[in-house]
Amino acid sequence: MTDKEAYIILNLIPGIGSVRVKELISVFSSPVHLLEASSKALKEINGIGQNIIESINSWKATTNLQRELELADKGGVKIITLADDDYPTALKEIYDPPLCLYIRGSLDKNTEKNIGIVGSRRITRYGKEVANHLAKAAVNAGWVVVSGLAYGIDAISHQAVVEENGKTIAVLGGGLARIHPQDHIPLAKNILKNNGAIISEFPMEFTPTRWSFPMRNRIISGLSQGLIVVEAGLKSGSLITAKRALEQGRSVFAV
Repeated sequence: MTDKEAYIILNLIPGIGSVRVKELISVFSSPVHLLEASSKALKEINGIGQNIIESINSWKATTNLQRELELADKGGVKIITLADDDYPTALKEIYDPPLCLYIRGSLDKNTEKNIGIVGSRRITRYGKEVANHLAKAAVNAGWVVVSGLAYGIDAISHQAVVEENGKTIAVLGGGLARIHPQDHIPLAKNILKNNGAIISEFPMEFTPTRWSFPMRNRIISGLSQGLIVVEAGLKSGSLITAKRALEQGRSVFAV
């Protein structure tokens, strides 16, 4: 087994999380050694509960690496992990980098010219005009726009980039085998036609949940040098993204 395969397996195990995996790998030196660790060795680590120990020890019965690789291959999806040289450098340096990135299209390792644009799903006419203008301005200045393919500001930003024949990256809160929302499948296809990318940290057939969208937000900000927030509500996911961006040392701009 390679470290890459081990990371994919760990990503298939529910309930562990990238931070916990990173802590465990610091003890066992590699993802392969972590999967091979005995129950006794895992119990000696502070903060590791029985549920996590059982999840790791039973990975052969609960995960199917070969099927996941076949699903990715069938869907034209490339999987890169923390073990790979082409994993984006800026994303690797955040507090909780994804173990895996599932990628359709083209994702560059260099993120120095990436700008994130997120915001409200319920937008005003002004918000729509500003998001459209900023996304197109970013393209014409040579920047790549990163967003989340959601309704509202996300979709408007992606569409504006496509209209300018620019590159945009859509980060999903679910697996790439099931694009969500389905209304945006045509937009996703156009993103790929323009040399952009549709990416996710979640396994191919993972169904989006309430917690998976906040998780993906750290990837949007992590892949960006700065984040533009347009008309976000006080309790919106966009403000969660803004908070993560600040924690990651990114610049944050607000409309």
